[in-house]
Amino acid sequence: MKREAIGAHAEPRPLPEGWRMASLAEATTESVERNNARLNDALLFGVSKSTGLIPMKDRVKGASTDRCKVVRPNAFAYNPMRINIGSIARNETADTLMVSPDYVVFEAQPDCLLPEYLDHFRRTHAWRSFVGAAGDGSVRVRIYYDHLSQLRLPLPPRAEQRKIAAILTTVDDKLDVIARQIEATRTLKLGLLQSLIGSCTTGDNSSRSALLRRGASSWQSLRLEDICRPQQWPTITSKELTSHGYPVYGANGQIGFF
Repeated sequence: MKREAIGAHAEPRPLPEGWRMASLAEATTESVERNNARLNDALLFGVSKSTGLIPMKDRVKGASTDRCKVVRPNAFAYNPMRINIGSIARNETADTLMVSPDYVVFEAQPDCLLPEYLDHFRRTHAWRSFVGAAGDGSVRVRIYYDHLSQLRLPLPPRAEQRKIAAILTTVDDKLDVIARQIEATRTLKLGLLQSLIGSCTTGDNSSRSALLRRGASSWQSLRLEDICRPQQWPTITSKELTSHGYPVYGANGQIGFF
């Protein structure tokens, strides 16, 4: 099941039996609880678009965390000036954390909305379209809870929300495994490049494979200028571009054909 399967119902259309449309205002509650010197400064976090909640660096911490907002387990936090680019995160830890007093914090109402379900819904096209159009301000758009809470989303029964979230989480876990495998393969390739080719440029044959080392005496080491030279091709003007032929590219992508 894809996330867009749940996001598709954000537009008016017949809902599956037992589902209903609801606004975030009906299914969540904003939290304005302050720290008031209760939590350790090490529990001050920021929100990263790619990795979620991350510890705040010491150099950007303020003199006091008393006014910082509390983020309880499964609560959501976001910077109102960056949610439109995806900077929102759920507290997936068992600890109560805190964020900047400028952040917005809200919690799912457990009787109708599971935080895990909302965590997947916020990655749908319906969510992205809404936050892309909402907010105040012309240069730096700010999307506060009053704006975000107007978003409407499809709400299945809680049992079905749990099943949907579990399926999507399983897919995410598999994607994480694949991503780590790709990164490991990329690292392996870089190592092979250095062993098979790169070591030749430094004169270090110790890491070259035995197969290539047997023929190393026939290898040559040449400067790039000895085997190639720069070429300035004639400039193609905009008047010479056509609607078909060989594609022509500029600094910002394809600009026509020649």
